[in-house]
Amino acid sequence: MYGEGSSPRQQWSFSTEAPLTGLKSSRESGQTIAADQSGSVYRLDRHGHVAAVTRGFFGVSLIATDAIGQRAAVVDQESRLSLFDEKLRVTWSLDLPDAITAVDVEPHGRFVAVALANGKTVVYDAHHRRVAHFESQRPLRFVRFLEF
Repeated sequence: MYGEGSSPRQQWSFSTEAPLTGLKSSRESGQTIAADQSGSVYRLDRHGHVAAVTRGFFGVSLIATDAIGQRAAVVDQESRLSLFDEKLRVTWSLDLPDAITAVDVEPHGRFVAVALANGKTVVYDAHHRRVAHFESQRPLRFVRFLEF
């Protein structure tokens, strides 16, 4: 029959220690990064099992991941940006001068773009070097790297 299909099935479930504050999936790897109010950040494999966990990141508001699950960027305390490796070890962390409104990680994990409430957008490489920046009249709410 036209228009009928199978109902969605639950593949897995996971409960955080406290209410969820952020959730983001890697496009190719199927891994998921989750954060909760207790300050925990979790990396879940494609089956919903905890692959890594780190603590001490309170007030997570934004999460971005690369496509293959090797890097994740987390915004906490409104203006702190942290870049994690695949085991959720902090590669680098940076306190920025204004609230972060958007963040994205380049699909291969080489760059992180961060937009600020003051209208500035900065691109960092995976080694914490500022490689580009620009300013807009209004703060950006969305930042995305394009994949060709």
